[in-house]
Amino acid sequence: MYDNSLKIVYDKLVKETRYEDSYDKFVRVMGKPENRRLVYDVLKEQTGYGESYEDFESKIMTGTRAATRQAAMAPYAGLDCVYVCSGPSAKRYHLVKDCKGLSKCYGYILEMTVDEAQARGKTPCKMCFKQ
Repeated sequence: MYDNSLKIVYDKLVKETRYEDSYDKFVRVMGKPENRRLVYDVLKEQTGYGESYEDFESKIMTGTRAATRQAAMAPYAGLDCVYVCSGPSAKRYHLVKDCKGLSKCYGYILEMTVDEAQARGKTPCKMCFKQ
C-alpha cells in the first residue's frame, strides 16, 4: 500500500478533525506545499501534533511520492509480460523488447510479470511507462 507515515497523518486528521475527503484525494492535495503547511497547522492546533514542520514535510513527501508511483503503476499491475535485462547493472523493466533502454543489455533479455520484476527490485523504464 502507500507509505505508512502518510496514512498515519491521514487517519489522525480524519479522527481528530472534520476532514472527510478520501485518502486518494488527500494524497493529491498533499502534493502542494501550501496544502502541506495548512494541514500541519491544523494538526498542530487541533491535536497537539508534536513533530517539527520539516519532519512532517519529509514524511509527507516520501508518502506522496510512493502513493503517486503506486497510482501510476496500477494499470500495469499483474501485466503478463515485461522485459528485464539479466545484466548485473540492469535496474528497469520494459513494456517492449526493442526499447532503447534494453539496447545496451549485457546479458539476456528475460520475460516476466510486473510483480516478478518488482520483486527483483526493478523499476519501470521511463521511456516505456510515460504518463
